Amino acid sequence: MGASNNFNPNAIIPLIRRIYPTMIQPTDIYNESYSVTLLPDRLAGEVGKWNFLSKKRLKRQIRNFGNHWMHSVSINQLICTDGKPTHIKPRVFHIYSQEDIDSFMVELANLADLHGIVKLRKGEIWVKEATDPKDLNIDPRIMDGFMDILHGKVEVKILNVDGTFTLDHDSLNP
Repeated sequence: MGASNNFNPNAIIPLIRRIYPTMIQPTDIYNESYSVTLLPDRLAGEVGKWNFLSKKRLKRQIRNFGNHWMHSVSINQLICTDGKPTHIKPRVFHIYSQEDIDSFMVELANLADLHGIVKLRKGEIWVKEATDPKDLNIDPRIMDGFMDILHGKVEVKILNVDGTFTLDHDSLNP
């Protein structure tokens, strides 16, 4: 419990907001609750072996981070009990616009003061609470890498579709 007092939770947010001015907009993301899920034993054993990625390894893996089939990205926050991962808080973001990217980056920046990245998979970021500030591996350059990848994923979002259309009667009867 005392380890969390070593971190200043407001240290990175102002920096991120200077880099990404659109994040200054108020958001309700801080008030959203998301479910805590029990990790299956097999996955908990695998996750327990994951160490914090070094910045060098993280920068190498970030190139392959994007999920090319779906336009979603998730942050999976590991919760440890007695030093072993037991639960997960998944947070899924659907990326279709700059606002969606900003929401994702705000959530990642919120975790960045206390959590480091332990694994990157296709469209998933696994984070675990760090007890040593040296384990934190999210910095502005890494955030830039995520932004570059996510900008490549943005597509046109269709908000309103009128499903009616008219065919010329003559075109139906050749």
